[in-house]
Amino acid sequence: MCALLLGVAGLAKLLAPTPTRAALYAMGLPSATAVVVVLGLAEVALAVTVFVLGGAGPAAGVAVAYAGFAGFVAWGRHTGRLTACGCFGEAGTQPHAVHVGFNVVAAIVGLAAVVAPVPAIDSVVADQPWFGLPFGGLVALGTFLSYAVLTALPAALAYGTPRSTTAPGAAR
Repeated sequence: MCALLLGVAGLAKLLAPTPTRAALYAMGLPSATAVVVVLGLAEVALAVTVFVLGGAGPAAGVAVAYAGFAGFVAWGRHTGRLTACGCFGEAGTQPHAVHVGFNVVAAIVGLAAVVAPVPAIDSVVADQPWFGLPFGGLVALGTFLSYAVLTALPAALAYGTPRSTTAPGAAR
């Protein structure tokens, strides 16, 4: 699921690189379209490698990627320079504490898969009933819910935040 979400994010960067360019620029990092394309291709390639080969090496790559994302978003939140992360090619994806926490958990999942390597998808599907369709559906659902946690949940939490209606400096 973490690998599939990584692939979705990479594909989104390839299709809409501008939000990621803006996020990298805001953080003072190289932000040319070519940089975003390379990042997107790396994410897609890592996701494909996890599914095709499985094993500890690709899992370590997933762990490093998510640890890097967690650090990037945490750094951006700390400095206040990051207003959107550009993770999914969307300008409105807010860098939220939920984002940092999710990425940390995904990095830990990647590390767990280094310790107990996950086999390639063909051998996983071979052991599943109905040609792996229920398994694939659950992976797709989990990936969609993870995407929602990273995009919709921060927006929903921000929506419920009370805002002051009193002018600054006015008596209450």
